[in-house]
Amino acid sequence: MVVGIIAIVFGSLGVLGGAFGCIGVFFLGSFSQLLRSVPTNGAQGAPDTAAIGRSLEAMQIPGLLISTAGLVIAILLLWGGILLARRRAEARKVLLAWAVLKALFSVAKLFFDIASTQSLLSSEAMSSADGSGMEQFVTVVAIASNMLTMVWALALPVFMFVWFRRGTIREEMGTWSSEANRPMGAVLPE
Repeated sequence: MVVGIIAIVFGSLGVLGGAFGCIGVFFLGSFSQLLRSVPTNGAQGAPDTAAIGRSLEAMQIPGLLISTAGLVIAILLLWGGILLARRRAEARKVLLAWAVLKALFSVAKLFFDIASTQSLLSSEAMSSADGSGMEQFVTVVAIASNMLTMVWALALPVFMFVWFRRGTIREEMGTWSSEANRPMGAVLPE
């Protein structure tokens, strides 16, 4: 029951995050136009805001795809959590499928994040004429951020793999198979 509630909470948060991500992508175009219109006044070492705007605009479609995939995966987690809280036998399959998809998605997203960061840094947007070391700082922060994000993103899928492979959990869920045909609103006898 507790694992089901955790899955429901994280699934709900993922659905919200995915939905806001899908909506937010549509604001990238406006934001990139705004950045392209900001004058740099020829300041030495100032980032080229127009190049940053172009980089953001190029991330619109991939960002929408990633946000949509994250939303679908979060819906799967939410569904699996609801099934588990309702003691449905198919919850194990749904949550293990979610764990596989989430792990694969997290690795793919890591590569996208690295590529987009490298694209931004390699453009003229972040190159500084004064050699201030901004590129190195941003690279170190991006690598650390990506590493921590990967650990966090894989924590629940790994937990699900371990949890559902436990013999006692599989045995208990095996008794739920006869209850799979009961209606969602049916009350369990005490």
